[in-house]
Amino acid sequence: MHRTRSTLAFGFPVDPPPHETYQWLAEEQGASAEQLPGGPWLTGAAALEETARLLLADLSDGGSRGVLEDAWAAAQHHLFRDVHLLDSAGVDLSPPERQAVADTTIKWRELPRLLRFAANSARRGRPRPSLITGAFTALAELEAAASPLHAAHGYGAPTTRPAGTRRHAPQGG
Repeated sequence: MHRTRSTLAFGFPVDPPPHETYQWLAEEQGASAEQLPGGPWLTGAAALEETARLLLADLSDGGSRGVLEDAWAAAQHHLFRDVHLLDSAGVDLSPPERQAVADTTIKWRELPRLLRFAANSARRGRPRPSLITGAFTALAELEAAASPLHAAHGYGAPTTRPAGTRRHAPQGG
């Protein structure tokens, strides 16, 4: 897991440090000409759709790749984002904006439990692909609606982009 995380963080394979030391990440412009593995990173609805696809493939193989745990971790990050947004800018948000954040918060909070149910069903021989794809589709719609608000407060790029713009940030050096 640490090797994959380091590959994604640094953009190329990096041996883990000895267990008794820390590995700090520092951004340095142009420090490497390496490219991130797998091409451009997906964002927004495309990322959620791909996560659903990977999760379904993982569950059909017994769930050994840890995609379920990755989805749980992503949900925790998004919950933190929403809580932090409401704590820091909540009084400045309009009621519809607060509702948009509340809606994404609810879906991200429900996601791990729903996916765990689907995973347990798959292990019992009763896969529920429509439950997984439906959850990620609903989440993608809510995230797209809240994306401009998130972006306005420094949380990533909006998921809706004008035609012809780059779909990802420049990677590597």
